[in-house]
Amino acid sequence: MSDGTRTVYGPDQRPPLGLLVGSAAQHVGVLTAINIAFPVIVLNALPAGSVDGERFIGLAFLVLGIGTLLQCRGLGPLGSRLLVPTTFTAAYMPPILLAVERGGLPLMAGMLMIAAVVELGFGLILRRIRHFVSVELAGVVIVTIGILLGMVGFRLIFSLDPHGAAIDRAASPGLGGLTVMVMIFAAVYLPGSLKTLAALVGLVVGLVAAPFFGEFDLTRLPAWHEIGLVNVPMPFFPVPTFDLALLPGFVIAGLACALRTAGDVTTAQRAATPGWRRPDYRQIARGILSDGVSTLTSAILGSLGTNSFSGSVGLSVAAGVLSRAVGILAGLILIAMSLLPPVRAVALMVPQEISGAVLLFSAAFIIMNGLFVIASRALDNRRILVVGLSLLLVMAHDAFPTFFAGLPPAFAALTRSSLTVAIVCAVVLTLVLGLGQRRKRARAFTAAELPEMTDFVRDATARLGMARDVAGMMVLAAEEVADLVRREGGGQGLDLTVEATDSMAALTAMLPAGVSLEKMPPPTPPSSLDDIEDVDAYMTAVQRRLVLDRADCSEVQDHGGRRRLRIVFDQ
Repeated sequence: MSDGTRTVYGPDQRPPLGLLVGSAAQHVGVLTAINIAFPVIVLNALPAGSVDGERFIGLAFLVLGIGTLLQCRGLGPLGSRLLVPTTFTAAYMPPILLAVERGGLPLMAGMLMIAAVVELGFGLILRRIRHFVSVELAGVVIVTIGILLGMVGFRLIFSLDPHGAAIDRAASPGLGGLTVMVMIFAAVYLPGSLKTLAALVGLVVGLVAAPFFGEFDLTRLPAWHEIGLVNVPMPFFPVPTFDLALLPGFVIAGLACALRTAGDVTTAQRAATPGWRRPDYRQIARGILSDGVSTLTSAILGSLGTNSFSGSVGLSVAAGVLSRAVGILAGLILIAMSLLPPVRAVALMVPQEISGAVLLFSAAFIIMNGLFVIASRALDNRRILVVGLSLLLVMAHDAFPTFFAGLPPAFAALTRSSLTVAIVCAVVLTLVLGLGQRRKRARAFTAAELPEMTDFVRDATARLGMARDVAGMMVLAAEEVADLVRREGGGQGLDLTVEATDSMAALTAMLPAGVSLEKMPPPTPPSSLDDIEDVDAYMTAVQRRLVLDRADCSEVQDHGGRRRLRIVFDQ
């Protein structure tokens, strides 16, 4: 397919071989540059010599490969079947470090299993609670993820701690700046399909330039005969233990990961679906279930908690290569890398400035996709408050870390990260402001007032904050209903009710008994207007089909001598 300026490869389309391999290599390079830090941090927190570091790193690559395959390839009810690779996540790091300090790998494994069960439960009930998981909440999560990734990238480039203070090391911000500028130039100015490989071009240029900045010294690599060429990383299979004191942190992290996956899958849906209107909750639920199973598998093997990788989603949107074949190949490459000790050793040496440049580049596209998701709804004051206050709290959390760190212990789990703060704020405001409640407008129309019905419906959809596309279809349906009543209503009017929740919009009309709306086969298209014997009858048949088929759900019932028409649209 095409977006008007470039070729875009959808989830089920296979790009040319060169582009497929290059795109997979780009995602693997980004995943490696970002993810290698998490197992290294945990290794440093474990008692010296308690865990084989090389085996731990190899197992991390294996887990990422399995999770990416499960999400992109799918297995039964698991997997979004979109290009949404798997990563380790900072959401789990605070509770993981506490668990490792108190009970080593067994306690980390046990608590991650609980978090995985929480995420799996969320995925199973998502469709029932989707009026609390609104489009605005998904948009807030996506924008927050983009902001957080961009800030992490900035800190990595300039070697800053979370408070903005310089870390005592020989930082090379020039290397990060060069890398991100190359990515920007490649994304804007390179011809044709080369734009899709902007991140990979930046990575290669950054690694080539790194020795001139005193980084990436390959002479420090161990000799191949010392580490071997092929080595299968054996799982640790720790016997899980549990600590109730750590439960809140892991539960919150599991929920945050579920919502992050929902946001990433929504971003991928929007990018891959021409004329995208609203999230596909069934596909989102499959993505969350896949992520939960990946975390559970990782815990059993003795590795870290997983999540969807927003950075790769942003890269795929920027490149226009959304094919899940790229993710499947990337997953296979990651599994192959887990078997190669020399590759693992090189991955450990990727400078953090290059990792930061990749995050900064990806963050721009993630933020814009989140803003698009938010703007896809008609924003009334309640939705504006949910979005605006949640994002303000995200910025406040990063601007005033000392204040949030000093909050009572009961709030610690809820304010541990900016993403958690955004989710908690958005959910609480949704409940307080009643965004999930049913709201309605109703009016009776006489036959003489039928021309006013369209204006009433248009005003009602605006007041009820319906999605723009749904509001448009509701108005068109109202026009067709009014015309049918004029034709067949025998001079009678109708009673009309327009109602909405965050996930549904409905139009209910009590029609005169003479109006027939039974669902009939579509009228046979004539070769020309001259072939239509009764134009009025033909147009009436067309309108009946449009009224019933335009909606996601429709029904017609006899009700006290009148006909009750109800058409429902998902939002």
